[in-house]
Amino acid sequence: METVRIWFEKTGTAKYISHLDLNRAMTRTIRKARLPVWYTEGFNPHPFITFALPLALGVESRCETMDVRLVEMMNLEQLADQLNKELPPGLYVTGAAPAVKKAKEIALARYEIRLSDADMGQMAERLSQKPLPVMKKSKSGMKEIDLSEKITQIEIGEQTISLTLPAGSQDNINPFLVLGMLDIPVSEAHITRIAVLDEQGQAFL
Repeated sequence: METVRIWFEKTGTAKYISHLDLNRAMTRTIRKARLPVWYTEGFNPHPFITFALPLALGVESRCETMDVRLVEMMNLEQLADQLNKELPPGLYVTGAAPAVKKAKEIALARYEIRLSDADMGQMAERLSQKPLPVMKKSKSGMKEIDLSEKITQIEIGEQTISLTLPAGSQDNINPFLVLGMLDIPVSEAHITRIAVLDEQGQAFL
C-alpha cells in the first residue's frame, strides 16, 4: 500500500460544509469513483481517509489535503480526474502525489483576507501595534493571548491582508480572531487559506 496525498480546493458554498460532512462527501466520492483504496475492517468498512488540517467553517481554501491508501498504484492524474467527475460543486482536486511529510509537521498557515470596504492604512497601523490582546478559547477556558506574537509575514494590499498564523497540533490561531481584533464584521470579509507550511516555512508536501 502507498499513501497518496490529494490536494483540493474548497470554495464557494462548499466553505460552509462542516468537517464531518466533508469527510462524508469525500467517502461517497471515492466509492463512486471506484478508486483502489484500502478500506477499514470491521462491521462498517469505509475508505481510510485522513485530513491534515481541518478548515474553519466559512473559510475557503486553495490548499486542502486528504490522504488515502491505495492497495494498487494508478495514474495519479487519472485519479484526480475520476474524483473531479464525482465531487459536488465547490470541491475540486488540483493534484495528487505520494505523501512526503507527516501532518504533525504542519506549523503555519497563510491566509488572504479580502475586505469589501476598509481603510487599509488604518488596518496596517492597527496590525503594527504591540501588544494585540484578544481572548481565545482553550481547553481550560477563555484566556488572553497577544496576537502580535502570533502573526507573521503581514502584507497589506488593496483591500487585502495576507498573513501567516500558527497552525497544527501545538498552536492554532483562527483567522476570525484577527477579524475580531480589527473590528471587522465577518460579513465584510472573505478569508481564503492559501498555503500550509512546516516550521521552516516550507510547503507541506
